[in-house]
Amino acid sequence: MSFYNKEEMKNFVTKCDFIKQRVGFLVGWYAEDKNYKNGVRCIVEGIYEPPQEGSVEGFVLLKDNFFKSV
Repeated sequence: MSFYNKEEMKNFVTKCDFIKQRVGFLVGWYAEDKNYKNGVRCIVEGIYEPPQEGSVEGFVLLKDNFFKSV
């Protein structure tokens, strides 16, 4: 897996307080990985964190007016 925008990923991970679960959608594409026979590499350009309510048991996605444009 390759990340183009590592700061965005760091921000998502460091916001975690380990008490509430959170969700984020990785945005990117797949490309051939010539290092392996039939290899495929995931190229991640960013992460989208939708509106949500997190808890210890999981999360609930809230109404997202931007989801269609993401």
